[in-house]
Amino acid sequence: MSTGGRGVDYYEIRYSTKPDFTNDYESGKRTTTGLSYTLEGLIPESTYYIQVITWTAEGASPPCGQKGDYCNGDLVSAVASQ
Repeated sequence: MSTGGRGVDYYEIRYSTKPDFTNDYESGKRTTTGLSYTLEGLIPESTYYIQVITWTAEGASPPCGQKGDYCNGDLVSAVASQ
């Protein structure tokens, strides 16, 4: 995913229990400037869907969220922790 030669300002991480990301009780978004982020407070034994959006001075990228997608050259992956 090209950033037009500009650096990444931040990443927006969206999460939802619904694959279409419609509004539901267990959804939200967080931002980070790092390449790793831990979502906390999720409900155990629930399935969550994750999207990552790259923000630059030019605006937002399309969301990437499939395991194996690349966001600004960085591989997207999610790992459930205990």
